[in-house]
Amino acid sequence: MAEVMADNRVAGAKGDGRFEPIEDSQARMLADLYERHYEPIFRYCVHRLFDRTLAEDVVGAVFLDAARTIRNFRGSEEDEYRRWLYAIATNHIATHIRTSLRRRVLLQQAAEAGRLGPHDEPARTDGPEWPQVWRAIQTLGRNEQTILTLRFFENLDFASISAIVGKRETAVRTMLCRSLKKLRTQLKSVFDGDR
Repeated sequence: MAEVMADNRVAGAKGDGRFEPIEDSQARMLADLYERHYEPIFRYCVHRLFDRTLAEDVVGAVFLDAARTIRNFRGSEEDEYRRWLYAIATNHIATHIRTSLRRRVLLQQAAEAGRLGPHDEPARTDGPEWPQVWRAIQTLGRNEQTILTLRFFENLDFASISAIVGKRETAVRTMLCRSLKKLRTQLKSVFDGDR
């Protein structure tokens, strides 16, 4: 994550890329944030990237960025820190998706294998066929997928999602509604077949 110095201070990056010590209170705060938020951020990354190893790399980068920029963060509430970490993670995920075709391959493999979970568990057989659901989700835009993941896999409220993706809450609700409508249309035959 970040280099721990001999006097128990954590090194943060200067604007020129070099590291400089950060205050003990910031180091404690960063350690506390890591302890409390590693698992949810990791889970979010796994849900978006469909690869545990890649998610671990992204989460490492998220907390490294947090260490580098914590002195500039002005939040004071727990929810503000959580949103900040999710926003950093969302940016890293978007960067990865833009620079890699691997996600498309991973989604296709997950859909074909019927495996969804972060531990590659077989999909449940009750309800719609998960490979078809994942293929349908794959057709959505990156922002739509992010909002769906934050809402239904991470159970975040609309205010938090709004802060993370940088859109108004009403825009997030509208995007989610439209995304669900698209999915419903695409999956109509799957759901009709279950009745």
